[in-house]
Amino acid sequence: MANNHTKPAAAFRAIMGLMYLFPLPARFQAELDAVLAGRPGVRLDRSATDFSGRHGIGLYMIQRHFWKMEIIINPRTYTYMGLLVIAVKAHTEYGRHVREGQIQSWNAILSSGIVKKAGQLP
Repeated sequence: MANNHTKPAAAFRAIMGLMYLFPLPARFQAELDAVLAGRPGVRLDRSATDFSGRHGIGLYMIQRHFWKMEIIINPRTYTYMGLLVIAVKAHTEYGRHVREGQIQSWNAILSSGIVKKAGQLP
């Protein structure tokens, strides 16, 4: 994020990547949520739903004029629940037609924990 002070969309994607790829302490996740909420262009969605159907709060940006990229957080703990990337306009991208409302990515973190070795479940 150090190089993204003037690029809110890049900062948003960097934080989304951190939350999606790495297990982060709850307090650090809450601090990242606060950073996102203060970035220009970041909006709040109080009716966000993750892939498993749980309701949360969404922090989102419209990126490249076509994609709504949303980070879904738990309204009580402010921890990452999942993400949603959905087309807000029909368009052609890389030679393929994308419909309005088409989902590019959607997930949910159902549980997490520290394990002793790779492949082990928490």
